[in-house]
Amino acid sequence: MTDMNKTTANLINESLNRLCQKAEQQREFLLSPSQDNLTTTQGHILMLLAEQPMQTNAQLADRLNLSRAAVTKAIKSLQHDADDGGYLEAVMDQHDGRVVRFQLTEQGQLHAQDHLRQHQVTLQIYQELLNDYSESEQQVIKSFMEQLVMKLEA
Repeated sequence: MTDMNKTTANLINESLNRLCQKAEQQREFLLSPSQDNLTTTQGHILMLLAEQPMQTNAQLADRLNLSRAAVTKAIKSLQHDADDGGYLEAVMDQHDGRVVRFQLTEQGQLHAQDHLRQHQVTLQIYQELLNDYSESEQQVIKSFMEQLVMKLEA
């Protein structure tokens, strides 16, 4: 292993560790600050309900790759946190009264838009960073990231 290789490997290790520390207890990594006091999981639930209303707890848990219990906890706080009645409301399914679906309140719509904005700003920052690299360099970065994800998931 060359000195450059060791230095780069150490930089990757330090960078990934800092990313993990920053993203710990979060559903996703966003570079744009939130304009509210919601967790990223709560914000993402709102965003998913804005994209497709009337989802169940189980559907949200599947889309977020989280446990149903974690989604239930986030939903309960979203129903009670806002001053004017919450960010979302429960609606009984018309065909099966045992099934509860969720839809956004007006306050929930606003916060869903903020979370979507955070996603857009984060992608814009990545694009700006990539502008400093040629297409061939970007291809190397892409390949490295794909291989890294494969190793993480192995």
